[in-house]
Amino acid sequence: MGLYNRLAVYRKCPNCSHIFEDQIQYKYGFTRQLEYKLEDRISWSGTSNDEGDPKIQTVKVLGIFEEEHCPSCRIRLDEDIQIIIHKDILKSCIELSTDDWVHYFKHNETYIEFDL
Repeated sequence: MGLYNRLAVYRKCPNCSHIFEDQIQYKYGFTRQLEYKLEDRISWSGTSNDEGDPKIQTVKVLGIFEEEHCPSCRIRLDEDIQIIIHKDILKSCIELSTDDWVHYFKHNETYIEFDL
């Protein structure tokens, strides 16, 4: 995946309902292994280490969970997720739709501009 940032989130296992902390790796903004949590403002450097476009108001960004299995029941979990970033603020996470997955794959992009 190259250089990326990490977003700390809590997940709930769909099998056993165990809640645990996980990290989402994603590429948007200044990508230098920076650590974030929801409601943080992402950084931009104005260099080639930036991914995306700081002029875009709202984006869905492809992310990958670091934990592949629930730490309690060990069931395999979905790895892909989307992060909503609005005006450079990490707002929320949403499931990855089939249409969005096709867009990411077809266009070899890590983000999709959209309106709230």
